[in-house]
Amino acid sequence: MSTLYVTAKVSTPAEARTTAVLIGELPEDRQVTTKDTGWSEEEKERMRQAGYDGVDMINAWYG
Repeated sequence: MSTLYVTAKVSTPAEARTTAVLIGELPEDRQVTTKDTGWSEEEKERMRQAGYDGVDMINAWYG
């Protein structure tokens, strides 16, 4: 019979980590567009060529 040893990684619980970043408040009826992201036009064009549309770009930026 063989013995298997596994190394366990101890990490900080998710509740103790800061995962949200406040970037400002938007009015409830505000529409977010690709202009609200920080990507350059070249980066946006590469994303379009890779099949991303505007909604995908916004999700990727804020996600």
